[in-house]
Amino acid sequence: DRYIDQCIDQVASLGAAREQPGAAAGREDPLIHAYERFLTVYDGARRRRRGVFFTPLPAARYVVRGAHALLERTLGVTGGLCSTATRAEVLGAGAERPGDPFVQIIDPAAGAGTFLIECVRLCERELKARWAAEAAADEVARRWRVYAPRSLLPRLVGFEIMPVACALARLRLALLLRETGCARVPGGALRVYTTNSLAPAGPGEDPDDVSKRDGRFAVVVGNPPYANYGARTQNELVRALLAPYKRGLRERKHNLDDEYVKFMGLAQRWVEDAGAGVLGLVTNNAYVTGITHRRLRASLRASFDRVRVLDLHGDARRPPDAGAACDENVFAIRQGVAVLHAARRPGATSSRAAEVLTRALVGSRERKLEALERAGAEDQGWTRALPRDPYQFFSARALPREDEFHRYLGLKEIFAVSGNGVKTERDRVAIQLSRAAIERVVADFRALDESTLRGRYGLAADSRDWSVARARADVLARRGASRVRPLLYRPYDLRFTWYSGQARGFIGTPARPTMRHMLVENLALVTTRQTADPFGVFCTRALVGHKSVARHDINSAFPLYRVDESGTRRSNVTPAFTEGLAAALGLEVVTPEDAFRYIYALLHGETYRRRYQALLRVEFPRIPWPRAPALLAALTRLGAALIELHAGDNAALAERGPDYVGDGPAIVERVRYCERRETVWIDRAASRGFSPISRALWETRVGGYQVLRRWLRERGPRAGRPGLELDGAAITRYRAIAAALVQSEELRAAIDREIASAGPWTEVFCGRAGDDADL
Repeated sequence: DRYIDQCIDQVASLGAAREQPGAAAGREDPLIHAYERFLTVYDGARRRRRGVFFTPLPAARYVVRGAHALLERTLGVTGGLCSTATRAEVLGAGAERPGDPFVQIIDPAAGAGTFLIECVRLCERELKARWAAEAAADEVARRWRVYAPRSLLPRLVGFEIMPVACALARLRLALLLRETGCARVPGGALRVYTTNSLAPAGPGEDPDDVSKRDGRFAVVVGNPPYANYGARTQNELVRALLAPYKRGLRERKHNLDDEYVKFMGLAQRWVEDAGAGVLGLVTNNAYVTGITHRRLRASLRASFDRVRVLDLHGDARRPPDAGAACDENVFAIRQGVAVLHAARRPGATSSRAAEVLTRALVGSRERKLEALERAGAEDQGWTRALPRDPYQFFSARALPREDEFHRYLGLKEIFAVSGNGVKTERDRVAIQLSRAAIERVVADFRALDESTLRGRYGLAADSRDWSVARARADVLARRGASRVRPLLYRPYDLRFTWYSGQARGFIGTPARPTMRHMLVENLALVTTRQTADPFGVFCTRALVGHKSVARHDINSAFPLYRVDESGTRRSNVTPAFTEGLAAALGLEVVTPEDAFRYIYALLHGETYRRRYQALLRVEFPRIPWPRAPALLAALTRLGAALIELHAGDNAALAERGPDYVGDGPAIVERVRYCERRETVWIDRAASRGFSPISRALWETRVGGYQVLRRWLRERGPRAGRPGLELDGAAITRYRAIAAALVQSEELRAAIDREIASAGPWTEVFCGRAGDDADL
């Protein structure tokens, strides 16, 4: 009890929360609510940086139940988490440390101990039920008092980096054990240590170092932190853990340095070192279908005999699945989550990769938590996933025509240089509607002090990639030639920024390796690799924003030309494509410009988009070669017309667009569409707007954006700023955009007619015979 008092001292008055009215009836431990409030007030920034969020009890219970069932049913360990069998009894006489218990349980990011507590509760429930069938109540209680400190606690370990959380975990465990009948628990028996699981073991005899060196953890459970840009733990151990997940990847940017991925690698290694075991983790769900997570998925399948993924979805940045009214997260975060269970049997795994079962829960938070509370280990509703090269997706979705698609060259093979667009980190400062406006911002950053700038521009906390001080330093160091550049912010929405190319300067992520080629006369195709939005493609002669065509995902730019070190402009279209295209058609040469026009036309054809719809959601487009010179000529001509509409000065089109109607200033107050009058109103009184605009035109999208609606709303009231007044040039621009959308749809229809008249797709187009793309 002295130990409990010490814990109470460490967490101050948190223990008093247990005495609050109604606490005993609540499903959640009131200590957790108190600690949540404590963290929010005392160390909220650190908590967000590390990605620390408490696991709802139904999710933790589901994870623990699943690990218990896998031990019993897949590994054949009688008693599951309750088992006291030795390593020799499970693995055989040749096992390392044969006398140690096999079922050693660890939570590598224990937090306040929720998963460890649920392990204790499960063992208590299972054992007391078993003993009750053969002994009186007093004997059952006695057996538990003996079992818990002698046979359970020595097998239960938690690592936690935050000292207060660690102390709270010990306190909660001690109180739980006392409630279950273990009145006296030695402090040393509660093996929850303040340490970084991702740090290598030290040479000393501290308990955490000893556990890291000598522990053979056959059960790994928990909810590791999600922190892609916060606490970036890097050391030799982490690099070794991530090496299998990064092996052979060609992407410069990926999401494999997220903390949760490191913990997955650590859990996998622990189970491998134990010789067999199970893991149950609640994590970010990006690994389930992420393109750059393909080696991670392959590694898990190679290491484990059975993999089961319950995707809880809940990503606030992605629309709900079709048919779902809403899709809420079980955590108070934006990133979707999933539960991973995996089992590795004793001995070497078979050469056949693990079976993968998947299931999805979509809907309200309440519905998901209720489902988790009820879910059993062998519930129906699981679907066998179909992981296959090159992506090994943990999903049951089929990708029609995948083999056909991969016979074509991909955009990354067609364009020698490509990359993400500009990410300013502070759009409302670094991107402005006019050249004069961005010049005023830059002048302010040169003339005003940091405090004044923060007040004037509403700049609160700095971030890793952007700060007021670094932005000022950037513009102060470069006072020479004008660096104001046009930037494609959204489809048909060209704005201005100040661009030096300096990373973490006025622009946080300037994407200079690609964007430097756009500082000369050039043209870039803009599209996405993996997106939750409808497929979209656009082009520009300006710099490219990181979400120019995709609302939920980052888009990439593919310049027509690249600039070498001498400043000479050269083709960025690889000979592999232009020469292959010429050879397929029996032509002497195909110019890079015509190749670009052909690609741009093909990507706008509804025939192409429908045929490869599923594949365009998971990777960059791939481009077939036409078999007939006449089709190439037709698509090249139509592509050139589209490029002129999208990247050219189309102000002359305004006369063919809708009229501005109404009297008075064109201030954007409230944007809404009236179908009866085919009018878009921009004021509250519905007296000023643009007409006629059909419903189809109003709903026309490019990628993730409803173009006409988005353009106006961007100029409406935002974050306390009143709506802008559209001057004559802006009104003309909006009318021209509407006309360009109509003409674009006409050109897209013409593209489909040309393809249809040429014959069936497989007779009209061809690709590399039997050659997989370089992924």
